[in-house]
Amino acid sequence: MEVDRINVAAPYGDYPRLRGVELTARGLDRLLQPNISIVQELRLPCFDCAPDMPLMAYPLPVPNLALQALSMMPPDNFDWRNWHEECEKRDRRALQENRRQIAEAEARLRTP
Repeated sequence: MEVDRINVAAPYGDYPRLRGVELTARGLDRLLQPNISIVQELRLPCFDCAPDMPLMAYPLPVPNLALQALSMMPPDNFDWRNWHEECEKRDRRALQENRRQIAEAEARLRTP
């Protein structure tokens, strides 16, 4: 909010500060119950939302970056119950690929 930005930017000890928008709208100098602000406490339900929509219309939900990053990771297709067999298969495939590449390289060297 602009009022908060101006109040924070004011020099230390420089009073009076601007009164908050909510206090001005209510015609108050201070809140009657400390730390209760409509702007901070207000929750509005979404009455006609689809199943994939958030339950609250306000405030908007904050995206969970960890879940977004996790959803972009490829699935783990490794069979952890037989990890030793999976490692042997992987090693055999790598060895076959290495032998194929060596054979191709030797064939290229033999041809003039």
